Amino acid sequence: MWFSKLEWNLQLSTIAYCGVVISALAYYLQTWCISYKGPVFAAMFIPLQVIIVALFLAIAFAERLQFGSLIGAFLIIVGLYCVLWGKKERQSCC
Repeated sequence: MWFSKLEWNLQLSTIAYCGVVISALAYYLQTWCISYKGPVFAAMFIPLQVIIVALFLAIAFAERLQFGSLIGAFLIIVGLYCVLWGKKERQSCC
């Protein structure tokens, strides 16, 4: 046959377990962060996840980072801290 039967083996169960556990942990941490600091603080870390994954790929799997990617990562970090600084200033002035 041209397709293979999906079998329940250790590799499939490991992938499913990690997906469920990591997703649950991520949702829990996002919920905690939103209740503690507000929605802007949690939403600004989504771009950082992309940067962290790119750095992990470069370190763990020896993938090459392009110069444009590094400039983009720098701009994302600057934007993140500008938004967080503006939110802090807005809360302290009023």
